[in-house]
Amino acid sequence: NSRLALGTQFRWLDYGDVDYFGVGPDTLESALTQFGITATHIAAHATLRPTRWFDIDAQVGVLSPTLQDSPLVRTMPTVDQPTFIPTELSMTIDTRNFREHPTSGLLVRGAAAHYEDRSTGAFSHRRYEGEMAGFIPMAGERVVLALHGWVVNTPRDDDKSVPFYMLPSLGGAHSLRSFADYRFHDRNMAVANAELRIAMMTHVDLAMFTDAGNV
Repeated sequence: NSRLALGTQFRWLDYGDVDYFGVGPDTLESALTQFGITATHIAAHATLRPTRWFDIDAQVGVLSPTLQDSPLVRTMPTVDQPTFIPTELSMTIDTRNFREHPTSGLLVRGAAAHYEDRSTGAFSHRRYEGEMAGFIPMAGERVVLALHGWVVNTPRDDDKSVPFYMLPSLGGAHSLRSFADYRFHDRNMAVANAELRIAMMTHVDLAMFTDAGNV
């Protein structure tokens, strides 16, 4: 029942064989390249919960990424990237009845983040996100209509750049399901999903969905 939570987190990330097709919505599949990335991320965060369904979260950390070729190739030596100081403030309204498998309720989230390049200053950038999801029960919650929208914006700064591996990406099971993970990259991204879920039996649902998105 605490209204304030403080925490720390240490993460070591290792992503190999990440697909990259270039920037923009018109990239070709033939332009596919692959890279690997490792990073350490240390963060401290505070969450204020004025009510059960409303969170205000702030966090600051240190992010140190390293780039390399795909693990299947390994022709390029590892290349240290700038060290970033990411800070983020987010607000979340969450009235879902179950977080893992909701059958009713609403989720609304907005976040603003700043990634400060402490090594060169050339890759400092901002990132804004907005997300909304609604779950409408029908037939006594045996049928649920799920609607979801998500937008990301990284504003352009004339003398700054966003590293390609930190650009918003579109594609995969959590955004645009007819495309592979990381299929599209660009400074801005938007996706909308509609899904009709039908409970067949315990732990088994049938779902019909449609997705639309762009970068």
